[in-house]
Amino acid sequence: SGIHFGAVTCEACKGFFRRSIKENAPERYRCAENNNCEILSTSKITCRACRFKKCVDAGMSMNASRIGRQSNLFKESIRQLQNGSKSMATVTDSARIASMAKKRKIKTKTGRVFLSNNGMDIELSSTTKDFIEKVHNAYVMHLKDLPQCIPHETVWWTMASQMIVYAQAVMNFCQKTIPGFDNMYEKYEVISSCINSVIMVALLPKTVSMRSSYGDIQSTWNYWQAESTLSIELNAHVPQLTEAENSFRSFETKLRDFYLDEKELSLLLLMIITRTSNKNYFVINKEK
Repeated sequence: SGIHFGAVTCEACKGFFRRSIKENAPERYRCAENNNCEILSTSKITCRACRFKKCVDAGMSMNASRIGRQSNLFKESIRQLQNGSKSMATVTDSARIASMAKKRKIKTKTGRVFLSNNGMDIELSSTTKDFIEKVHNAYVMHLKDLPQCIPHETVWWTMASQMIVYAQAVMNFCQKTIPGFDNMYEKYEVISSCINSVIMVALLPKTVSMRSSYGDIQSTWNYWQAESTLSIELNAHVPQLTEAENSFRSFETKLRDFYLDEKELSLLLLMIITRTSNKNYFVINKEK
């Protein structure tokens, strides 16, 4: 019936997948056979374990729960994509659909139309492309997969150790992307002023969507990259983090609507680091 959780599925499977995730049910699902039950719309087999597996195999994921409203042209592309097939979309199909959704033209309130990625690439110089590649490589190496939190003797030591890890990751990213960064007099002030924003945005692709008590879907950050029990304990000592997450949600929603790929996300992180409030720190590079 449409795109649900990143895949083309029926309404029944959309509801089943949502209920399963909301209730953390997949961990309790067990197949009475050999985990190979045939799940068809005409079948009376009610093996939830195999049904959920088929949902995942089709490409359904909470991380792809919001692709957004699509044009009739886009919907027609989906119909053509699945023409002649009565089965659910394959993982490859879902990837193509997500790519089509991301690369469609976007018209703003002012009437300006942004070109797709391919159209923009044509207008970029080789120097700009090389720089984008450099920033992306630095992101993949230092910020994409931040290290997991290692518990220590005290809560404060644990948090301090993880913050040192984060600071070093941001420092490495800056050294690879900002010319002359190591020679800047106030480079540590730059890191301290942007580190929390950078980490929250860097963790955005890994946030987990959960249904709140009010019925809406909200994202939960694992800011410390810790296992659940330790994460709860750490957050309890820093209630400001919860306030920061709540304040960040409106920005998160707008950010997701852009469907940024890794290169775009890495450039956004660099923009956060070099934002206007930090302009005095970068005078040395302006002169160069």
